[in-house]
Amino acid sequence: MCGLCCNGSLFKTAKLYDTDNTDLIEVTDDKNGEARFRLPCKNFSTKCEIYDKERPRTCVQFKCKTLIRFENGKISHKRALEIISQMQVLVRKVLETIPNGDNAAIVSVSNFVKDHKMDMLDLSFRRQNGQKILLVHKYRKMVKKHFIVGTKARNGILSRVLKNRDQSL
Repeated sequence: MCGLCCNGSLFKTAKLYDTDNTDLIEVTDDKNGEARFRLPCKNFSTKCEIYDKERPRTCVQFKCKTLIRFENGKISHKRALEIISQMQVLVRKVLETIPNGDNAAIVSVSNFVKDHKMDMLDLSFRRQNGQKILLVHKYRKMVKKHFIVGTKARNGILSRVLKNRDQSL
């Protein structure tokens, strides 16, 4: 278990079910009032501290694309570890762009481009934030390709900017 789903690198929150024991987790609600718990999980440091206890159903059931492909024999153990290692390095690089950043902020950083949609049209903004834009793009691409099941390609301004980055940045 790599812990990327637990440490806030992939998600801000996770779904809670009515039958979940909430004594060991930090409960919150989403904008629709659905019960969720915050990530990074307070029970994860380098590994899950409650793995052998009653974990939330989401934790028990979640499998990322890399784990599913490994379990189905589509990739080797070595390749799975390489993908995880690449993602961990990328997460560290993205975190370096966040003042006092921690993994709880990384999913928010992935929204950087969305939050600055109109600014992306400004060449000086792209030059000033070029490294961050590229890191966010790599992060989002890696999450989609290797970790989150069912994600859809996000076309839009980021794709257009990156397509023309050699001319702009």
